[in-house]
Amino acid sequence: MRLLVVLVALLTAGCGTQAVSEPSAPHRVALRGLTVESIPADTGFWAATTRDDRVWVKLNLAGRSPMPVQPGERVDVTGVVTPHGPGFAAREGVTDKHDAELLTRLGTHLEVEQADVRVVAPPDEPVRPGA
Repeated sequence: MRLLVVLVALLTAGCGTQAVSEPSAPHRVALRGLTVESIPADTGFWAATTRDDRVWVKLNLAGRSPMPVQPGERVDVTGVVTPHGPGFAAREGVTDKHDAELLTRLGTHLEVEQADVRVVAPPDEPVRPGA
């Protein structure tokens, strides 16, 4: 449960982002208004509220589906907070040393089905209230 509390606290720290814990699944969270920061792997991307508050979103893509998001887009995601070990970054194909170190240091990521990612605003467009 501590992982969920830490994740929610980090991701609600600015930029109008909202995180909602779903009572039926204690480690399942809905995050609103995240900004896709970068896509350093085929099945994962960094999403952020600020430059310092980031979460790794691991997509469970169907087959060889293309990444459904682009850097700069604002997204809503729903997924499961999942712990991972030190080999996670390598398994994900993250080659940037800084990204790999950050993933290892965080020790958790958000596991998300492709259908649970919704683009709410393209790059450089604010999220509409209630979107």
